[in-house]
Amino acid sequence: MKQSLMISALGELAISRVPYSSKETLQAFDQADLLVLDHLQAEAVLNAGSRVLVVNETFGAITCAVTKAQSALGGLLPTLWSDSHIAQLGLQYNAQANELPVADFIQAQDTPEGPFDIVILRLPKSHALLRDQIQRLLPQLAPRALIIMPMMVKHIDSAVYKLLESLLGRLTTSLARKKARLIFAVNNEAALGQSPKAEETRWTLPSLGISLQHFSGVFSRAKLDPGAQVLLDQFPQGPYQRVIDLGCGNGVQAIAAAKKWPQCQVIGVDESFMSVASSTSTLLIMA
Repeated sequence: MKQSLMISALGELAISRVPYSSKETLQAFDQADLLVLDHLQAEAVLNAGSRVLVVNETFGAITCAVTKAQSALGGLLPTLWSDSHIAQLGLQYNAQANELPVADFIQAQDTPEGPFDIVILRLPKSHALLRDQIQRLLPQLAPRALIIMPMMVKHIDSAVYKLLESLLGRLTTSLARKKARLIFAVNNEAALGQSPKAEETRWTLPSLGISLQHFSGVFSRAKLDPGAQVLLDQFPQGPYQRVIDLGCGNGVQAIAAAKKWPQCQVIGVDESFMSVASSTSTLLIMA
C-alpha cells in the first residue's frame, strides 16, 4: 500500500489512503491537517487529561497523530466520529502501521459521549449533516472546550461561516498557511446536557408505496433525485435471484428490486453508515 510520510510538530507518521490502488497519487492528508497538528503543539493544547474528539476526517491522519502525542503523555486516546466506513478502515490501518493503539470510533448516526475538552472538526460537504452534528455535539462539550476547524481556504465561503456562527457563536481564525486556515470556537455552556437524537426526515414515494427514512448525511433528503428516477424507470423485467445495490444511499433502488422480485435476495451496500441506517429504518417501517 502506498504510504506518505506525514511530518508535523507532533512527529512523523506513515499515512496511507484506503482502499489500496497501485495508481494512487494522492496523499491521505492535506495542509489543513498539518496546520492543526502544528497548532496543537505550538500552543500546548494537549495534556494527559484531555478528551479529544476528531470529526469527519477521512483516513485517520489527525487521530493517529493525536493518539501518538497522547500516548507519549500517558493520556487518554482520542475518539473519531465519522459517517465513513473507509475512515474507520483508514484509522485501523494507519494506527497499526505506525504501531499505535486504535482510537475509539463512533458512527455518525450515534452520538459520542462527553465531556470533550478539544474538538477537531473537519467540515462535511452537507450543511444538514454539519448542523446535525454540532447540535448533538454541543451538550457533550466541557465548559470552555476548544473547537478547532481546519480547512482549505478554497472551501471557506460566507454561507458556511454564517452557519458556523449561528451554531457556535463568536469565531476567530488563524493566519493562512499554504492555502489552509483554522477556525476556532469556544464552548461557553456551563454544564453537560443530553444530546438530541440524530436528525431524521421522512418522505413518501407514492409510486412505490413507501416512506423513506433519512439521516442528515444521506443524499436526496426530501424527494427522489432525477438519477434514481431514471434507474427506476429502466428496471429490467427479470426475474432475478440475487441483486446488489452498490452505493445504496436511502435504499430506494434496493427496495424497488425487492418489491418487483419478491423471491430475490437483495443486498444494499454503502460506505456511509447513515445510508445503511436510513435504508434499514425504511425496511423496519415496511416490515
